[in-house]
Amino acid sequence: MEGRRLIPDPGNPSGYRWGGDAVKLDENGLWPMVPDPAAVPLPADSEAAFLADRFDEKSARSSKVSR
Repeated sequence: MEGRRLIPDPGNPSGYRWGGDAVKLDENGLWPMVPDPAAVPLPADSEAAFLADRFDEKSARSSKVSR
């Protein structure tokens, strides 16, 4: 759910739910991105490639959480 936290919930089959207090977006903390990151190859075995892969994994897992 936009603007909420992912919090543990043993009663939810996924173990988590969206809720709690609203989360405010600090636009000063945003980094610029290219429109299609997949179209920009990262150097193999680079820290940037490693971090991008980790983000993709975590993002995919968190988007599967039941709301």
